[in-house]
Amino acid sequence: MRISPIALALVALPLMTAAAQADERCNDLWFTRNAIINQAGYCFGSPLGKALFDNSDCKGKSVTLSPEAQHQVAQIKEMEKQAQCRVNSSATTLDLQDLAQRRQLWHFPIWDDYESACIGWLSAPATLRAGHSPDAPVIGQIQVGDTVRYGHMVWGNWSYAMIFDGSWTLKTAGWLDFDQVDEACEDFAG
Repeated sequence: MRISPIALALVALPLMTAAAQADERCNDLWFTRNAIINQAGYCFGSPLGKALFDNSDCKGKSVTLSPEAQHQVAQIKEMEKQAQCRVNSSATTLDLQDLAQRRQLWHFPIWDDYESACIGWLSAPATLRAGHSPDAPVIGQIQVGDTVRYGHMVWGNWSYAMIFDGSWTLKTAGWLDFDQVDEACEDFAG
């Protein structure tokens, strides 16, 4: 049996240093938590918050979140606490592979420690949206041969997916509606 280099890379993911995994997880959680409060009109004071979010339409430091957003922020804070996250908010950049795509999102994905991937997408091209809704704008597409990485909590039949080419270069990301696709892959990891 021949194992593809991509499959070997995915098998090696759990072997990444704990620090590298913690950084990726903490950066992901930090961005999602702050993106949620940004949507509510929060005014950022930290250099990192100002660099990543637009304060031009902010309302103040005390914003009202919907019950769903309150739950998500509390859940993320607990995850950050458990991971002992320490994101440097005095920096002006955040190492997050899909940052450009995340800035287009209506709904923000929440990190999940259970990562998987469809290696070599065989299905018809699939649409990626800015949110877990058929009304959300299209922001990307999965093409035949792409690698699709999943690593965030699902929302009903929707999953946040990061799309890579054969050399693991990020192509796009967004929400995938599994009711609209019949996922077939050359290989599966995770």
